[in-house]
Amino acid sequence: MKKQLFILLLLALALAGCGQQQKAVVNTDSTVKKASSSSAAHTVPEKPSSPKKTVDSKPEEAKSLTDSRDGKQYKIVTIGTQTWMAENLGYNVIGSKCYDNKSTNCDKYGRLYSWSAATKSGCPKGWHLPSNAEWDVLYRYAEGTNNADSPYESNIAGKYLKTKSGWNQNRNGEDKFGFSAMPGGFGNPDGYFNFIGSNGVWWSTGEYDGYYAYNRHLTYIDDGAHWSYNDKGNLFSVRCLRD
Repeated sequence: MKKQLFILLLLALALAGCGQQQKAVVNTDSTVKKASSSSAAHTVPEKPSSPKKTVDSKPEEAKSLTDSRDGKQYKIVTIGTQTWMAENLGYNVIGSKCYDNKSTNCDKYGRLYSWSAATKSGCPKGWHLPSNAEWDVLYRYAEGTNNADSPYESNIAGKYLKTKSGWNQNRNGEDKFGFSAMPGGFGNPDGYFNFIGSNGVWWSTGEYDGYYAYNRHLTYIDDGAHWSYNDKGNLFSVRCLRD
């Protein structure tokens, strides 16, 4: 009998202990819930967010082109509505030469071309030699004017188109748009070369007459962007414009 009472007493104590553990768990849960409700009381309800609009992502514009004819890569730059090579053309064709016939000058300044070579076999597919009107667009954009003269002569555009280094007497430009015009000089068919470091001259498609064609040029002397016409046999730099 005493043994049975002892067993009953143990069972009673065990049940009491289980009750206390369950109470402790409940108390813990209620404490957490209370803390959460207290935090919520001090939180400003968020307004329903508006549905997000779907924006079509545009592919990143290429910053270089590869000439499939020789594998040479060129930096390119978009200026206003035009996309230009940001380097002088260096494709080797009949009617083109390196300044002073030195390959190191070709590496730095590109090749120099006769007008015929520049127009017929200069720029790669999808690109072309710019016309007077297209050069005018560049000059006007760089200057920030709507002047309708053509060929257009600017007093300030050269400052924004020339590279920040490489021009004689440190009379460099700001290269504001990334056109990076360099002073590659010029030559003629007889092997005479001059003005590297001082002048950069680029062909246009425009013809003055049967013997002369238009060009554009920048100089270390001033900040202008100029035009002139010269013998088609002279050797000038080429910048290509995307079609």
